[in-house]
Amino acid sequence: MRITDENIVNMIRELSPPSEVKLLRSWQGRTLDWKKTATFTINGDFVWIKLSALDEAHRMDGNPGVMARLCRLIEPIVGKVGHGVYDEHRLLEGIKRRQSRKAHWTEFAMKSAGSSDKEIYEALRYA
Repeated sequence: MRITDENIVNMIRELSPPSEVKLLRSWQGRTLDWKKTATFTINGDFVWIKLSALDEAHRMDGNPGVMARLCRLIEPIVGKVGHGVYDEHRLLEGIKRRQSRKAHWTEFAMKSAGSSDKEIYEALRYA
């Protein structure tokens, strides 16, 4: 999925409806790099985030991960916000399940390749 700056502004409006969010494509007469970063104002405060960071969050954790990342971004400005339909506990449980599956398949592949238990332990420590 290709996340654009317009998508991000719409997600922030969904997370914090009373906030005033404006998308910026230029600032003080200069054109901003809106294809690589999302730049916007929330209640008058200037905020930006790289789109590649949100693409990575989407690849790892799906839409809930993107929403959680945006929540952490805007909480200092607007206060505590929810994660939309996803609560924090549900998000963390999904992350743990994916890590467990990844560890299981890594262990299986390394055993099939003839790795020692010590090598498997070292690989799983960082999985």
